[in-house]
Amino acid sequence: MFLLPPDMRDWLPGDHLVWFVLDVVSELDTARFRVRATPKGSAAGRAAYDPAMLLTLLIYAYACGVYSSRQIERRCSEDVAFRVICAQDRDDCPVPASSFR
Repeated sequence: MFLLPPDMRDWLPGDHLVWFVLDVVSELDTARFRVRATPKGSAAGRAAYDPAMLLTLLIYAYACGVYSSRQIERRCSEDVAFRVICAQDRDDCPVPASSFR
C-alpha cells in the first residue's frame, strides 16, 4: 500500500501529550526495571517488551483515563498516539492484565 512505511510522528502535532510523556520517561532512570531475577543457570531470555515502553504506555494511558488492559490493547492498534509509543508493535497486548492487580 505504501512505498515506504508511514512515519507516525508526522500524524501527531508537536505539542501532543504523547511527546511530553515520551520525553519524561526517557529522562528517568529505568535500569532497575530491566533487572531480571532468574534462577542460577537459567536460560531465560530478555524481557519481551522494553520496560521503558511499558512505563510510557501506562503513564500515557492513565493520563488519558484508560485503565483497562483490554482498552489499552485495543488503543495500541487503533489510536495513533498509542501506536507511536509501541512503535507499531501491535501483535499482542504489551500490558499483561496481571500488571493491574
